[in-house]
Amino acid sequence: MPVTRHRITSRERWLKLRQRDITASDVAAICGIHPKRTPMMVYAEKKGLLTNGETNLMQRGRWFEPAILTAFEDERPDLKLQKPAIYLRDPELRIGATMDFLGIDEQDRRGAVEGKVVAYPEFLAKWVENGFTHEAASEWLDESEWLDEDGAGITPGVKIVAPLHYQFQVLTQVKLAGLDWAMIGALAVDAYKAHLYVVDVELVDSAWEFIKARVADFWERFDSGRTPDLTPALDAKALAALYPVDNGQTVDLTGDPEAKRLLSEWESEEAILKAAKKQIKPHEERLREIKNQFKAKLGANETGLVNGYHVSWRTQHRAAVAATSFRVIRKKKVKI
Repeated sequence: MPVTRHRITSRERWLKLRQRDITASDVAAICGIHPKRTPMMVYAEKKGLLTNGETNLMQRGRWFEPAILTAFEDERPDLKLQKPAIYLRDPELRIGATMDFLGIDEQDRRGAVEGKVVAYPEFLAKWVENGFTHEAASEWLDESEWLDEDGAGITPGVKIVAPLHYQFQVLTQVKLAGLDWAMIGALAVDAYKAHLYVVDVELVDSAWEFIKARVADFWERFDSGRTPDLTPALDAKALAALYPVDNGQTVDLTGDPEAKRLLSEWESEEAILKAAKKQIKPHEERLREIKNQFKAKLGANETGLVNGYHVSWRTQHRAAVAATSFRVIRKKKVKI
């Protein structure tokens, strides 16, 4: 069956269209490569039991779409971008997609352009090949060797690679739309600057075949009422949505070897944590004493300098808290 095109006339209509398909943003989750979403989450969402509502980060991305478009106009005048406002659907595969932008290059070849807004530390940790750990990325301003002269971009020769789950997303868009190329534009931002990084995405046919196979398996399980495999670290919300109340019955798991192993491990982990808490408690108490001793040394001063560290006891103001101001003590190593 051919891919159908549905004009998006409202956000409500768009969400309704997406509900019956595995969308491009779902693909990585059911393929097991998404860092935060799982097949079971998608299953619960398609059952209408779990709402994948718009998070603050998703809202930020929607608000920044015009900024991404403007950045492309400034940085890539060789491309013409437009917002198609079309939902693509393959009714046989039950896969759908909405492109951020349709791009046309100088050879009149058309492609899908996916825009992402990324905080600079996240960008350095997840988009730079062999990049920073999250801890190091949070101190990225001190890592001048990664920056160009004006501090805006990454130095030449450092390879930028889009995360795989984003590559799967834009690959799905290209295949449904029948386009020639794929591209992801990451608008990396911090409090003072923004920089557009453009990554070409290779259209790997074997990856598309893998996606189609996983989608087919998902829908076969869905239609037969079989839940996807569990991702233990991430599926707490999905399990709570699928099984919100107990049925009052008892299931005999005495013959289940995995249940026996898990119970043994449960007991072991509890014992380890209990012992660790006993060891940690004196250190927690001593740490509180040390911080109080530093507070006494700082008095009304905001910051103290000692042995290459800044120790600050800075006043914080938060309108949402009953006490409108309070002080937080921290330490930070400084370069000498």
